[in-house]
Amino acid sequence: MKKVILLLCSISICSLGAEISQPFAQGVAFNDLKWEARFNMPDCDNEGGKLNAWCLQSKDMKKSVEKSGVEAKLASWINDPKIKSLYLAYFSFSNEGVKKALCDGVNKRADLNLNIFINYDSYESLTKYFSKCGDNKNVRIYSRGKGPFSSSGAYLQHAKIFLGLETPDLKSIFENDEQSSEKRIRFTSSSANMSSYGTNLHFENWLFFDAREDDYVAQQNICVFKAYGNEEDSLDSKYKGVFKQRYADCVQALNKSKKVVAREDIKFYLVPLIKSAKYNFERPYDAMKRVVLSAKENVYVAIHRLMTGKITKDLFATIALTDVNFEIIYDDDTLRFGKEDGGDFFDVDRNDVMNYRMLRRKADQIYFMETNAKASGESGRPHLFHNKFIVVDDKYLFQGAGNFTASSLNITEDGNIENFYLIEIPEIVKVYGQAWQLLKQRATRQEDHEIYNHEDKVY
Repeated sequence: MKKVILLLCSISICSLGAEISQPFAQGVAFNDLKWEARFNMPDCDNEGGKLNAWCLQSKDMKKSVEKSGVEAKLASWINDPKIKSLYLAYFSFSNEGVKKALCDGVNKRADLNLNIFINYDSYESLTKYFSKCGDNKNVRIYSRGKGPFSSSGAYLQHAKIFLGLETPDLKSIFENDEQSSEKRIRFTSSSANMSSYGTNLHFENWLFFDAREDDYVAQQNICVFKAYGNEEDSLDSKYKGVFKQRYADCVQALNKSKKVVAREDIKFYLVPLIKSAKYNFERPYDAMKRVVLSAKENVYVAIHRLMTGKITKDLFATIALTDVNFEIIYDDDTLRFGKEDGGDFFDVDRNDVMNYRMLRRKADQIYFMETNAKASGESGRPHLFHNKFIVVDDKYLFQGAGNFTASSLNITEDGNIENFYLIEIPEIVKVYGQAWQLLKQRATRQEDHEIYNHEDKVY
């Protein structure tokens, strides 16, 4: 029987010390899949911006750490003696608290192995940090992605996964007779990078899963790290092809295994992937399109960046012209401060602006979260509305690591390494719908925001 405990975090409840570490909601789904949903909704009251939308690191970070509980949850996994190996994949990793917890963990426990797959431009700083982390023989850091950004053949390691295993390595359940469903696998899905802002101050969403070892989706997460391999970096031109083949072979072995319990209520997507009838992988873009265009009542979108007409025209503008209620929450600073539109802080493509214009008068309502683009002064480290999810008819949740861009979703060709989920567990979908409504209360209607009446540039 499914169990769910809703701990809906109104501002007043979540500000109380006794409730700080509680998740927004938690429950148990099919095959004893335990889940927690956490949303970064910082309470910020600084002068100069909108209440509970405009935040400043120096004044609001401490209470946002206490409220979100993300760092404490990750630390509990790191410190659990049952966990024998950790596999992490992130675009960036600047969170000092999590780095220290990992460093302390591998120093205190000789049986804990740590493996981090990081985007190429964060590799050097992360390697330098862990080189000073005592006896770090159990720490391995790998560079993934290829730069420089925007150059020919460049792509990002943009997947976001924190995986904890009760085994010392990645051997899957079908490879080891000693493994059984008594062991557990823990893994996350989030919109957030592993930064102090990503775990606390940015508007983000986190899902924490605790699964039986025979769970299909848990095993798919193991397949991701098998696909990464143990090459020091991914600069070889053949790496993407090898990555895709490793993942496809691992999933195919899962499909043949009698030890794995299949599930229909969660679908996991990894890109890039092999486009072949032999494997019959559904692309995340096709999954997004399928559920959005199936809507009968409501489509609620929370996004950081929308910069591909393929999504805007074929999905969002199309559904907005029907009787379905279509509403969307944006980060305002991506448009207001983008260099392409006269600002100083965001080097965003003009497609961000043009895609907003396509929806401006079609959506039933567009909202802007008035975040603080100058949260760290002239350093250019802004405060973001960084969510990336869609709720359809209280039936489907599309959620994951990537922005709604062609490169993230690998729409026309291989792009970034990303992970996404399509979730049909009613309790989780309902929770995300409730969180969207709370975010809407903090946001500003586009008609009341300067962007709506901005003098458009001509491109």
